[in-house]
Amino acid sequence: MAGNWPALRIAKHEAKLLEDTHDDWRVGEMVGESSRPTVKGVEVRDRDRGQSVVEFALILPVLLLILLGTIDFGRLYYSYVTVANAARVGAEYGMDYWRANPTSVKDMVKAEARPYITIGDSDITVTASPSWYAGSQLNVEVRTGFSAFTPLISQMWGGGPLTLRADATTRFTSR
Repeated sequence: MAGNWPALRIAKHEAKLLEDTHDDWRVGEMVGESSRPTVKGVEVRDRDRGQSVVEFALILPVLLLILLGTIDFGRLYYSYVTVANAARVGAEYGMDYWRANPTSVKDMVKAEARPYITIGDSDITVTASPSWYAGSQLNVEVRTGFSAFTPLISQMWGGGPLTLRADATTRFTSR
């Protein structure tokens, strides 16, 4: 019996802990009472529910701003890459001076950007320097406007649409 003395002491200690916690945390024993844990008669879940709603209401605008800002900057980058690619394709098409002219280069630029961005003729500048023949330099410049979904993001550049501009330069080739 002397060898079991520490085990008996631990068992008494655990029984005392169960008695102490049974006073503060009780589960409804009568029919119709809630089976949720309570602390001194107040349900724990109801107490925490209001706090969670307030915390969520405070953090939601910040999370939405971060989410929409990330989407807007992704759209901005994608639009710029599309404009730059359209200018490059227009310049590459215009390298063949004997088949290309400023109107056909503009049409090629619009066709390249069309599924994603609408670009008008006035947004495309095609210049040949000194003139439209082999060895001359061809410059294609494309401009378009970008509007953000998030008003606070558009305020970063002063509000309104942001102008995206890209240009590509190449030389006319000879046959």
